[in-house]
Amino acid sequence: MVQLRTPIKPSDKFDDGSFDLLPSGFYIAHIKKEKDQQFKSKLGHMVVFTWEITQGQFAKRLIWQNVIYDYQTKPKVEGIGKAMLQKIALAVGITTDFDSTADFQFIEVVIKLGKEDGENGYSDKNKVVEVFARDRVEFNSEFEAETSQEPIVRTTVQEDYQGPGVLDFDDSEVPF
Repeated sequence: MVQLRTPIKPSDKFDDGSFDLLPSGFYIAHIKKEKDQQFKSKLGHMVVFTWEITQGQFAKRLIWQNVIYDYQTKPKVEGIGKAMLQKIALAVGITTDFDSTADFQFIEVVIKLGKEDGENGYSDKNKVVEVFARDRVEFNSEFEAETSQEPIVRTTVQEDYQGPGVLDFDDSEVPF
């Protein structure tokens, strides 16, 4: 048994630490943290990025992104992840071959956030859908963005691909 130092009333209101989803749209952000994570199945690896919004009303908010770059049994999933790594690299100014994400950190870029529906009891979450170099996006006075050019890298997918969630993907092989 733990004796609390102060009583808690049912009518008390507390901040539970949860955050509402950010509205879909464009945000200035940088990668604050990154780590490599191997799947529990040992069949692949992903980079787990922690993005931090750096300006505007939602400054200091964090967004997590898992980018699969090595997946022995799912080359389509691996290709989507590698395309995202290319987009991030170009957005931070890397135009040569790279084999590390070390130079991705703390360089402001513009991310486009969308929403991913929660599944299996998990809540909805924000999802990084696109990444642009800072100079590719112009913000108006209401801090909404309009892209000035086409996306830096356009990902091509097969005609039968219908968007996120339709890949033949076994969640038990991924550690999140």
